[in-house]
Amino acid sequence: MVELKECSMDDLELLRQISIDTFVDTFGPYNTEENTTLYINQSLSIESLRNQLNDPHSTFYFAYNNQELIGYIKLNTKTAQSKVSIENSIEIERIYLLKEMQSKGFGQDILNRIVETAKKRNKSSIWLAVWEENKGAISFYKKNQFKKIDTIEFPFGNDLQTGIIMRKIL
Repeated sequence: MVELKECSMDDLELLRQISIDTFVDTFGPYNTEENTTLYINQSLSIESLRNQLNDPHSTFYFAYNNQELIGYIKLNTKTAQSKVSIENSIEIERIYLLKEMQSKGFGQDILNRIVETAKKRNKSSIWLAVWEENKGAISFYKKNQFKKIDTIEFPFGNDLQTGIIMRKIL
């Protein structure tokens, strides 16, 4: 079972490194180096991550397997929800695993834990936005009863990309 540990300001450097590593693993091959670098500099800088950690409605967690860091997640509620706000819900803004840790059941374990957390907090749903080209993630979420409810455009470096908003009713 994956162990989730809430991140604090003391974890800022490690959070930045795992954020960059997992992001490049996941999206680097499908985007230009220029756009990937722009995104990292804008969204995964120390300053940006510090601001995100300081938001009382956002929570980062490291994911560990046998004390080995394998990924991280970011959950948002209320005003921290990005682009869209769905009342009485939790947004999964990020759920990233290192490439070598994918397809081993860790993502499913993490998602199950998020669902448990949302239910304990009496949330009515969980939602997320997933890049339309990330077919593996879309399939994973569909398998877990997430349904497409909308699309959204978001800037990625100099590109405008489309995300699919998916929601799971609890």
